[in-house]
Amino acid sequence: MTRNVRLLFTPEVFQTVKAHLFPGDEYEHAGVLLCGWSQAADRVILTVREFLPARDGIEYTVSPEMHGRIEPLFIDDCLSQAQEQGLCYIAIHNHLSEDWVAFSKVDFRSHDYGYPTLLRLNKGLPVGAAVFGTNSIEVDLWMPEGTRHQLAEARVIGSRITHLWASTAHAPVSNDVKPYDRQLPFLRNVGQGLLSRAKVVIVGVGGLGSQLLEPLVRLGVRRFVLIDPDRIESTNYSRLHGARPSDLRGEGMLKVTIAARLIKEIAPDAEVLALPADVAKGDVHQHMISADFVVLAADTPEARLTCNAVAQQYYVPMIQVGTKVQVRPDGRLEGVFGAVRHVRPGDGCLWCNGLIDRAGLANAAKTKDQREAEKYGVDTPNPAVVTFNAEVAGRTLNELLLAYVTSSGDLTRYPAYMLIDLLSGEREVISPTKEVGCPFCGTQAGGFLGASNSRRTPVVST
Repeated sequence: MTRNVRLLFTPEVFQTVKAHLFPGDEYEHAGVLLCGWSQAADRVILTVREFLPARDGIEYTVSPEMHGRIEPLFIDDCLSQAQEQGLCYIAIHNHLSEDWVAFSKVDFRSHDYGYPTLLRLNKGLPVGAAVFGTNSIEVDLWMPEGTRHQLAEARVIGSRITHLWASTAHAPVSNDVKPYDRQLPFLRNVGQGLLSRAKVVIVGVGGLGSQLLEPLVRLGVRRFVLIDPDRIESTNYSRLHGARPSDLRGEGMLKVTIAARLIKEIAPDAEVLALPADVAKGDVHQHMISADFVVLAADTPEARLTCNAVAQQYYVPMIQVGTKVQVRPDGRLEGVFGAVRHVRPGDGCLWCNGLIDRAGLANAAKTKDQREAEKYGVDTPNPAVVTFNAEVAGRTLNELLLAYVTSSGDLTRYPAYMLIDLLSGEREVISPTKEVGCPFCGTQAGGFLGASNSRRTPVVST
C-alpha cells in the first residue's frame, strides 16, 4: 500500500466525528464519512463532506467475541448517498489509543472480504475505512483501479491547521536544523518539518506577492508554485522584489521568472513551478489542489472567484491580501489600507462577504472589443507604495506561520479578516459573514464545499 492519502476535515465535521467516537466511555463506535475525492500530484485527497453516525446496537453491533460491524442496511443507505453525490465511502470506527492507531488483523480481514464487493456497488467510486485514536488516524483506501493507499496526513482546516498522523513516526521532521536553530524554539522540529515539506502557491507575484518569497524561503519552505501572467514594466520595477535593471529589456521579463530566480538564488535546492498564466483560465487552478497553503495576491474578480472556489472545493487554506492607496480627485491622499483575509472551507467566503466584484466578472468575460464598444474603458492603475506592501506582507507571513505550523489544538472559529490602516497603524479584526445558500461555502447538495473533482471549478474563460 502507498502512504499518500490526505484526509481533510472542516472543524465542524471533525468535532462531530470525535464526539460520536469518543463520548467518554470505553467502547468502540462507528459511522461513515462521505468524501469528495481527487488525485493531484502524488496525492489522493479526500475532503470530508458529511458524517453519517451509526447508532449503537442498531446500525453498529458488537458480536459476543467483541467484534464490531456496521449493519448491511446502513451500509447500503450510505452507499446510495455516496453514489448519488459522486462521493467516496469511508467506514470509520475508533480504537482506544492516543497518539498512534492501526487496523487490527480482524479489521483487515473484513476489508479483504467486503471491500471488493463495495467497490462494485459504488460503481467506480473509491471506498475505504478509517480508524481513529484520540489523536491519530489511519486509512485503508481502495481505489477503483485496484490500488490501496494509507494515510500520509489528516488535517482539520480551521483557523489554525491541526495535523494528525497514524503515529508520530509519520510526522515530518527537518533533517537540516542548523540553519533554523534560532526559530526552532518557536516552531519545534515538527513545525520546521511541516515547513520543509509544504507546497505554497502564490497567485500574483507583483509588488505585494513578490515580498513574500524571500522570507518564506528563509523560513525553510522549499516547494513553490508561482502564478502570474504579467511582465515587469518600468512602472512596477521599484516594487518588484528580485528585479534587476536588465529585466526591463525588450518586452520585459515575466514576473514569475524573476520570482523563481530569487528563490533559487537563496535555495538552489528549492522546487519552483513558475506559471506565466492567469489562474482563472483553463486548468491552471489544478496546480492549487494539492497545495498546503495559498496566498492570493492578485486582485482581479476572476482570480478571486476561482481561488475562492478552490479553497472551498478542495479544502485548501488560503489568505487573500491586498493594499489600497486612496487618493482624492484633487490629488490629496485620503487613506492607505491593507487587508489580510483568511479563507477556510465552510466558514464564510469571499463570495458571501461581497469581496468578488460580480459586475467585474461580467465585464471580464467580455472581449476587449466588447468592453470598448460598451465604453468600459481601461481602469486607471491603483497607486502603490513598496513600504505599505511590506507591512501587509509581513503580517501575511506571520498569519501563515501561525495558522500552518503552530496549531494550539483549538478548533473554534476565529475572526478571520484583518483590516489595517497603514497611516495610523490601527487594526480592525472582524469575523466573515456566511450567506445562507452560498454555492461555494454552503452545504447544500451540488455546491462546491468538499465536492469531488467531477464538480468543475469555475473559470472565466479557457
